[in-house]
Amino acid sequence: MSTPRLAAAAGSVPGAEAAANVAHAGGNAVDACLAASIMAWVAEPFFGSIGGSGFVLVRTPAGEIEIFDGNTAMPHSRPAEPGQGLQRVYFPEYADGMYTGIGGGSVGVPGILAAVHRAWELHGNIEWEALFADAIRAARNGLPMSKTASYYLSVTWDPVWCKYPAATRIFAPRGEPLSEGEDLVQSELADALELVAQRGPEVFYSGELAADIAAAIQADGGFMTVE
Repeated sequence: MSTPRLAAAAGSVPGAEAAANVAHAGGNAVDACLAASIMAWVAEPFFGSIGGSGFVLVRTPAGEIEIFDGNTAMPHSRPAEPGQGLQRVYFPEYADGMYTGIGGGSVGVPGILAAVHRAWELHGNIEWEALFADAIRAARNGLPMSKTASYYLSVTWDPVWCKYPAATRIFAPRGEPLSEGEDLVQSELADALELVAQRGPEVFYSGELAADIAAAIQADGGFMTVE
């Protein structure tokens, strides 16, 4: 009998390596996919995030397609007024120019972590913590800033990120936005991922991480609360 083989495609080299490492440790294709996605929350911080949205699509051995909806949801609490905590900004240098909304009022309830966990529950083969090991290590020790992340940071720094001290600590530790190849260290993200790996998604949606997230959003004019 031939040995099963697995191929993984990811948006970054660290993502592909995380997928391969999980596969070599006994994970299946779903585990490898999820490990690569979790690494994207570290290696591609403007394009993937534990605080974001997404979908997980699984093709079962029987050929059936299952989709796990991790889209962002509106908070149950309502804003005190239209546009609360929301500011519209324009990025003239990004692509052909783009408008977006920023501020605490622009943040919905992230769904991707719940979708990742449900896909793993139903189809994963390796332990939950193993999916996070490479991502935690990369966030804590640092990894080179990618070309795409550096470009996005350069064109959004003034209208968005420079307004937030936490973003400055991460993305401009020496005063200027990180350039391609410079070390991106995200120790607080490593701590958060470690908690989720050890205790599951509940700590993110209803535990201390949820409380920290809601407090930060409210401080920025948003209206998300923890139930």
